Amino acid sequence: MSRTLAAIFEDGVLKPLEEPGLVEHELVEVEITRKPQDETTPPKPRVFGAARGIIKRMSDDFDEPLEDFREHM
Repeated sequence: MSRTLAAIFEDGVLKPLEEPGLVEHELVEVEITRKPQDETTPPKPRVFGAARGIIKRMSDDFDEPLEDFREHM
């Protein structure tokens, strides 16, 4: 049986956009055809707090003006 299925490559994994109808560990052959980004589903919406925990430490003077831009202020 042959079937065309759209998928997105994300986080190192090819994720189908619909249920593929396969059983667990079923062996399949995949043929990849790239499509322009505007023809695929739009990217996932941004989620508030998604980067929480990624930034471990920020400098104490992070919010201070930069010397390089002092003349423009």
